[in-house]
Amino acid sequence: MFADAAEEAAFFAQIRADMEDYEAAQFPRRGRGGDPGGGEGGDECGSRFAELVGAPQRASDQVAWLTAITDALAEVDGLAQDAGQGERIEVLSVCERLKAALAAAQARVSVAFADTHTADAHARGLSPRAAGRGITPQLALARGCSPSAAQAQLSQSRALTSVLPHTLAALTAGLISPAVAGAVCAEAAGLSEDDQRLLDAELGERLPVLTLAQARAAAAQVAARLDPDAVLARHAKAVSSRGAWTRPAPDGMAYLTLLDTLPRIVSAYACLHRHATGVLAGADPDDPAGERTYSQVLADTAIARLSGLASGQFPPAAVTLVMTPDNLYGKNLNDLGDLFTPTAPSDTTDTHRHRHHRRSRHHRQRQHRRQPCHRNHRQRQRRDRDRRHPHWRRRRRRRTRTLARRSRRCRARVRACCRLAGRDGSRRCHRRR
Repeated sequence: MFADAAEEAAFFAQIRADMEDYEAAQFPRRGRGGDPGGGEGGDECGSRFAELVGAPQRASDQVAWLTAITDALAEVDGLAQDAGQGERIEVLSVCERLKAALAAAQARVSVAFADTHTADAHARGLSPRAAGRGITPQLALARGCSPSAAQAQLSQSRALTSVLPHTLAALTAGLISPAVAGAVCAEAAGLSEDDQRLLDAELGERLPVLTLAQARAAAAQVAARLDPDAVLARHAKAVSSRGAWTRPAPDGMAYLTLLDTLPRIVSAYACLHRHATGVLAGADPDDPAGERTYSQVLADTAIARLSGLASGQFPPAAVTLVMTPDNLYGKNLNDLGDLFTPTAPSDTTDTHRHRHHRRSRHHRQRQHRRQPCHRNHRQRQRRDRDRRHPHWRRRRRRRTRTLARRSRRCRARVRACCRLAGRDGSRRCHRRR
């Protein structure tokens, strides 16, 4: 794409000049080159930027234009002919500003997509919950992140486009990084919209000269001055989110993370620091330092105090396996012989005594639990069912008479059979039969 280093440097210098024009339009008091009155109007600067860079106005043309820029940037490697160190640093600087400008463009496009999607869903008569259901997955797919990360980015984009215009303008001009813009949004999240606009107006011109930590501290200071109650409520909410979790690390390592209040974490780390310093100084004979470093002693002490294990002692491990007997013994069950065969009793007397003992034990358990036999249980069920009837007494007398009649008929049949057999029909004769 570029014949030599001079052409490549000129290309990026032109882009940087266009960004400076945009910066002068957004911050007229700064102007270009530090001149307070050197800024141009916003519309004139925007048209000039579009004219110089060639940004199209139609969405389809914008996609093709961004794709062409991406393909052109693929050939930028800093290895062109006659490329000096100054030109390479210039290329890196412009790439960082392009990265910030692209982040601002993503924020504006994300908010536009979410608003349009919600409006179309409301026009179709969907509920607000159903209207916002398909926004996050599509943004996550487009940006190549998880749905939760896409939701957080959408919230940040809404804050930038609605109540933080100065921060968005600085991000668009490439004066601040996306991390600085995210820090400002995070610190302004608990404030009202008016306070957020005041914070943005106060920090808008200071952000380009602040680092990430300085920007976060400045935003927190301004937020605490504007609304102290909101800062206290945010701290109380943060205390309820304390916890501990682990995540894997490469090469068989892992991270143990603790999230707690600042005084408790500082106190715990101070205890570890004192112990590690004493171990390295040889003040603890029970825990010699050996060849361990300060960080290794800190890690060993923390794990030992959390798990209750001494230094060099491994935690207990248990392995739980569920498998079939064939896999466990490595052969078929038929080849195991007497392993699963019960041992036969020595004589019949022991067998009879064992059966009698089992019956007696079972009978004692039944009596102890007061579990009736099946016949009594059926009779009790029938009695309870009959008693639920409004005339259960009459039905019980009728049932009693019916059973008695059946018993008399049965005894008459038995006596008739006995007479035919030549017996007297007594109870004793019936038992012998």
